[in-house]
Amino acid sequence: MRTLDPVLQAAMDSGNFTPIVRAAVLDPDDHSVEQYLDLVSYKINGLDIEIEFYDPSGTFSDSVSLERGAKVGGIEYTIFSGIYHLTNSFKVKGGKNGLYSCKGSLIEPAAVNVAADVAYSTVISNVLALGTNVASYKDAFAAWKGYQFLAIGQFFHTTNIYTFFTILRQKYLIYAAENGPGSILFFSAADSLGIASQYTLTLTDRDTFAISSNHRQFIWKDEAGSLHQPGPATYPIHNLGYLESSASAPVVPENNFPLDGTVLTVIPNLKYQSGDCVQFDPGIGGYALVKSVLDVTERYDSTGKSPAWRMELRPLRYFSPTEAGQVDRSEQYTTSYAPLASSGFTGLLDNHVTNLQALADAVDDLPVARLDAQNVFTAGQSIAVATATYTGLRIKTTDENTAHHVLELVGQWDNVVSFFDAHGNFGIGIPAFTYGGAVMEMLSASATVAVFRGSYTSTNVIVVNENDPGRADWWYASTKLGISVNHGSPGWVEINEGDAGDNRGLIFQNNAAGVVGIGQTSPYPGAKLHVKTSNAALIGLIVQGAASQTEDLFELRDSSDNVFVKAAANGVFFPLQKATASAPTYVKGGMYFDLTLKKLRIGGASAWETVTSV
Repeated sequence: MRTLDPVLQAAMDSGNFTPIVRAAVLDPDDHSVEQYLDLVSYKINGLDIEIEFYDPSGTFSDSVSLERGAKVGGIEYTIFSGIYHLTNSFKVKGGKNGLYSCKGSLIEPAAVNVAADVAYSTVISNVLALGTNVASYKDAFAAWKGYQFLAIGQFFHTTNIYTFFTILRQKYLIYAAENGPGSILFFSAADSLGIASQYTLTLTDRDTFAISSNHRQFIWKDEAGSLHQPGPATYPIHNLGYLESSASAPVVPENNFPLDGTVLTVIPNLKYQSGDCVQFDPGIGGYALVKSVLDVTERYDSTGKSPAWRMELRPLRYFSPTEAGQVDRSEQYTTSYAPLASSGFTGLLDNHVTNLQALADAVDDLPVARLDAQNVFTAGQSIAVATATYTGLRIKTTDENTAHHVLELVGQWDNVVSFFDAHGNFGIGIPAFTYGGAVMEMLSASATVAVFRGSYTSTNVIVVNENDPGRADWWYASTKLGISVNHGSPGWVEINEGDAGDNRGLIFQNNAAGVVGIGQTSPYPGAKLHVKTSNAALIGLIVQGAASQTEDLFELRDSSDNVFVKAAANGVFFPLQKATASAPTYVKGGMYFDLTLKKLRIGGASAWETVTSV
């Protein structure tokens, strides 16, 4: 509810006052009046205005504010509306020169491209920063202000800024209204419904009262892609889009909008503001008061209609008869959100595609498949086989098609990276067709031998040996074994940098021990981890910590995971730590730290000896 000067409020509550209605051009900086216009009529609702006025001086530019109020005791008490930017072309009508008929909005036309993986309040501020308004909120502590608008990494991009306000209504029932020069008031219908009624509006015989049921079920997806649809499932869908799992959906009593069609025409009272929580009293026996959110339309017409200045008070239609959401009265930014009958979408689209904009977005996200100028099929989609008895893809060739591949996969520069030829041979990694000596050659009917690009003794060869089943070797030179995999007993994996044999770089042997060897000379590692430098200038093992290492660099543990010996992050070495009573069995040359004596002990000639300082 708008706060007015007490004198103005008292006059308007009485319904007996001398009205003041003017149209003015305001200074954009201090909002002082630069020029008054000869006002004929206007209609304002939400962010939008329709207005007619005379400007014989011809100095009018493209913005206007409405000054309204009352004269009380010879003193004028007025307030100014926000500054409307008249975006439609001015039309000079018949009659006196300088008669303008215009439409406009509190929001200046602009394209929008802002980060949307931030809070609602941040996105709203960033969008308004494209113009001259700032945001104010009916509930300054509303939880939704801190909710994340879209998923991580997402942007809100549109060539038409007005679509942003339609998205707000769809996503969280958030509406915007006029709130004075330089200010836009934002509120969620759910928040307004959650407070006590601010005043009661009683209908008269000339008003319209209608009770209806317009139930909705909210549906949305969270950051994990999980679908939330709390129901009831029989209600039409209202799609909230993206809502974090930590956020709460709007709360609407009984998920219902009950007053579709109700309207009161009243003498203006500037305290009435869209977003107020009100009760509608039908004034009919047997009908209870109905709580709702107020939607204010203000009209002025000096051409003879009575009353010339009036307000139309309606329940805000936060739900609508369509799954797509309410179609706004202003055509300038609602055409793309015309609703669709989406319940029959079961193919490329689903029932979440509820309006034309959603349809365009869904189509834009579909992979494109087409034939280019050479009749080459290009696609960015997968083939889903719906039935187990169907073939996923079949390419049929002619008998004489021996000089060309049936199927090719090509790289960035149209180089062939793999293919199937007309005889069923499969090749990898050559740019041209080579039948019989192809990149991949099957040399036996049992398919146990495959040679890639050459023979056993050539370079860059992979061999699957039919005489040693389960073994595969890659030779990067005629005598240089690069990688060898053996699925025998024991199995192993080798990675080498020299001749096959003892000069192995890395070997993993999958026998009962499960050992790993690095540079060892024996055929197989002699320990769980066997490291041989094979070069006197190489260090055998380095354990290097991170820049801010906090955990130990090295630990020896027993089978119960108890630490025996360790090197701490700072390089301090800790031998075995035991009390005297539980000292380890004496071992000549051994060492441990005695926790009782607080001294180091070393296995001497016949017993543990304590190391003391000199």
